[in-house]
Amino acid sequence: MPPTSLGLAFLMVSGISLLSSFLGFYTQLTHFCFITHISFLIASLIGQVFGILALFTREKSSLSMLKSPRDPKEAKMLVRVECGIFMAMLVMQLLVLALTCMVHSCWVREYEGLEAEREATAKKRSRKIARVQEESMANAAKIAEIKAKEFDEKMKSKYSWFLMGVLYCGFSCWAA
Repeated sequence: MPPTSLGLAFLMVSGISLLSSFLGFYTQLTHFCFITHISFLIASLIGQVFGILALFTREKSSLSMLKSPRDPKEAKMLVRVECGIFMAMLVMQLLVLALTCMVHSCWVREYEGLEAEREATAKKRSRKIARVQEESMANAAKIAEIKAKEFDEKMKSKYSWFLMGVLYCGFSCWAA
């Protein structure tokens, strides 16, 4: 005998709960989307609340919708057991939701700490690079200055006799 519409609704709520738990397990392993997991958890919680309300407040209509061939007392007991199971599932889902939020907040704090650490390392690295560039520019300027002095001294030593000769010749020509 195929399940009734109420039975299908309960199966769907249980299926969403199962999907939520598998998705939660998967997200914990792969750091998947937190919002997706929370969305499935909340959908499961809402379905369970509606299931509890349907079984608890509308017990007679729930019994008539189930169309159970069992004894009415036995069917009533089964509906109450099902309501109790849904309540236990609701409490467990609430605990899972709380734990999921706690784990997510811990991960966020950890990642924020890692991000701050990475930024501090990047600042230190950029300061070191700037200092090294400054030192290399200063060293390059000193090297250029030393090379210019060496070149001037080389030119003076190489052509100083020529200048002396020109100056001597120029002064002696004027004197005559």
